[in-house]
Amino acid sequence: MNNFASSPYRVCEISDLDAISAFRQTAYASDVDMSYHAHPTLISDRWDEFSFHLGLLYGNQLVGAVRFAPPISGQLPVHDYVPMPVHDYFTDASARSQIRELSRGLIHPKHRNVLGAAVLARAIYNHILNDPTHILVDVLVNSTKTRTAGHLLRMGLIDTGIRYWDGRYRSTSAVMLGTRSTIVSNIKEYLSS
Repeated sequence: MNNFASSPYRVCEISDLDAISAFRQTAYASDVDMSYHAHPTLISDRWDEFSFHLGLLYGNQLVGAVRFAPPISGQLPVHDYVPMPVHDYFTDASARSQIRELSRGLIHPKHRNVLGAAVLARAIYNHILNDPTHILVDVLVNSTKTRTAGHLLRMGLIDTGIRYWDGRYRSTSAVMLGTRSTIVSNIKEYLSS
């Protein structure tokens, strides 16, 4: 894998929820592919304060973010839109609290490039490698985006076959799921190649 040491991008944990919300608002407002106003829950929701957030910085400017959302009252963010039987994917009941939904992944349109995306992806991989979470859920917005789907499949997520219409994005979304052991194995293989 490339050395990102000289990259103008870097990633760090970010806990300033106001900065994250302001970034999301600006990024969605700047997105020419989004011909409508971002739904308020895309800017901020009840999971934000309980989530682990990674921020992609360009210099000192927040230009990307993603979160790992834990269940709140037994629900992940995806449960607001589709009843997903995640318990079917657990091997033991103790893992129920160790599921995370990878969500709100967003890079400002001016910074959507291979380098910025690679730096953020590497930070996501490193977080997964160092986190005891057992299962990761991701929602693929616009399930026809085969490039993103291929990336998630290489990472070790499987397509559950669950689809739903998400009016916030005006798109069909697909639920992807993976166990930590499969994801870690795939990430290590990917990073070594």
